[in-house]
Order: sequence, then structure tokens, then C-alpha cells
Amino acid sequence: MMRFFALSSKCLQDWGVSTPTSIIDAHVSYDVLLHLQKDLRRIGKPDPFKIGGYLCFWVRKLKPFKSIQPLGLFTNETMALSLGLAVVGAVKDPKNIPRPIWDNMIYDLRYRPVSPSTIVNQFYLLYV
Repeated sequence: MMRFFALSSKCLQDWGVSTPTSIIDAHVSYDVLLHLQKDLRRIGKPDPFKIGGYLCFWVRKLKPFKSIQPLGLFTNETMALSLGLAVVGAVKDPKNIPRPIWDNMIYDLRYRPVSPSTIVNQFYLLYV
């Protein structure tokens, strides 16, 4: 749980948010980690792409972050993608992803039914 908060705090600071603990719902974050743990046990030996993809999926689905000014309506989707990419480590700074690709991924996470497998595959493709 503490690693989730530490990673979340770092991603939030990267986006210019200075008070990360006040915008993270601890109960929902715990639910995110429970679902993630269940999925990862089912997978067996997940690689970082699967861990990041499933983390992205559950953050997007359960929405543990309150809306914050720099990210607005897409706070949870942006944080989901940032956290997933941070776990993967393939993209050091999510802001280096070309803007049309980033915007499309955020839009899809918000408005389309996206499975964890789809997110994992997108992370693999970003790494290539």
C-alpha cells in the first residue's frame, strides 16, 4: 500500500500537484490493490507490462483520485496511465509520448470499454 502511495505521489508531483495525499482516497486505493493482487495471482508470473497494464485498468475503473486542477475531468485516467507507465519503466516521462497518442489513450480509458489485455498490449507497443 505504501509503494502505491509513493508511486502516486511521484506521478502527481510530475504533473505539478504539490499535495498528493489529500486527493487520494485510501479506501478506493486499497480496493485497487486488492483487485490487482487477485489478477496478478491468477496470471502467475506477470512481467512489468502486465503489472502496469492491470494497475492502469483498476485505477481507471475504480477512480481513487479526486479531480485536480491541472488534469481536470481526466484526473483518474491520466493518473492510471502515468502509474502504469511508471511501473513498466519503458517510458521515463509520460509527457514524451506524442500528444495525439497520449490524448487518444486518455480518451479511450475514459470513454471506451478497455480491457486490461488491451492496455498491456498498448504498453508493449510503446516499448518497441
